[in-house]
Amino acid sequence: MSFISNLDEASIMFDQENQKQKQYSRPKQSALSYSLMLIKIRLRSEHELVKKMTEKNYLEDEIKKVIADLKNVDLINDERFAKMWLLTQNNIRPSGKQYLIFKMKHFGLSKEIIENAFAELDEEFDELILAKKLLESKKRSFMRFEKHKKKEKMLALLIRRGFCYSVAKEVVEEIKDEISNF
Repeated sequence: MSFISNLDEASIMFDQENQKQKQYSRPKQSALSYSLMLIKIRLRSEHELVKKMTEKNYLEDEIKKVIADLKNVDLINDERFAKMWLLTQNNIRPSGKQYLIFKMKHFGLSKEIIENAFAELDEEFDELILAKKLLESKKRSFMRFEKHKKKEKMLALLIRRGFCYSVAKEVVEEIKDEISNF
């Protein structure tokens, strides 16, 4: 009986020790290494890095120090991140302004940074052109539908991708003669 109770006590002590180990943070170098690894993969916003390091249980002071160090060497720059992310999105996955603003807020970017990014990329961000580009890339998936159904599907796709209804409707109306070729 005493062996079992000692085993139970040891098990409890082991669990408590594991909990203590999880509470202690990793050293700063490790936090810096982790941040650099994330930035190597793709640019990150400050908010993203803080969130990721918090999830890894780094101490708040360590996180602040790492963020300050990365800002000093210009590896974290939310303005640059916003512009680069918008350019990438326009090329890879054309989407409407509403969707892009929603995603950028998710990255923790301020309203001012978002507005500046859109203002600087105004020439490259024409929703009508992006919507046409999206429909052109999805042309094959619309082939099997009848003309009326194609219009509905195209409109739904554009709205799901964050284009406002008026832009989506205008683009679909503009290409209605070409729809039979889709």
